[in-house]
Amino acid sequence: MKSQQYYIKQINLHAAKLALKKSRADGQQFTLGHLPANLLNELSRKNAPIYSSAVTVGSTQIEKLLAGQLSLEQIHDLMNAVQKPNTFAYIGNQIKLSYQGYMVTIELGPQFNTIIFAEKV
Repeated sequence: MKSQQYYIKQINLHAAKLALKKSRADGQQFTLGHLPANLLNELSRKNAPIYSSAVTVGSTQIEKLLAGQLSLEQIHDLMNAVQKPNTFAYIGNQIKLSYQGYMVTIELGPQFNTIIFAEKV
């Protein structure tokens, strides 16, 4: 897993490309970390289909987040949101995490759990 500094550098690069209208989907995935143990225990109690604790976000989703409601700093902070959420809820095959004024939706998958949406609350 690469460092938070690497992730922030890549987010800044995508933001610059988006601003210059030179952005194109490259399919790159970034590992943000692993879901915390208390969340995994709760998912286990609810018989959630959890196969991995790893959470990723794709470059395409990052571009959507940059064009959406979240600030660049909040996108930088997604690692902390995944690893230290304030609250969380399990709904269907998704986890909703709240962290410092925004909500992150993670879709549970067989290999990785992927951020599919984030918004201010």
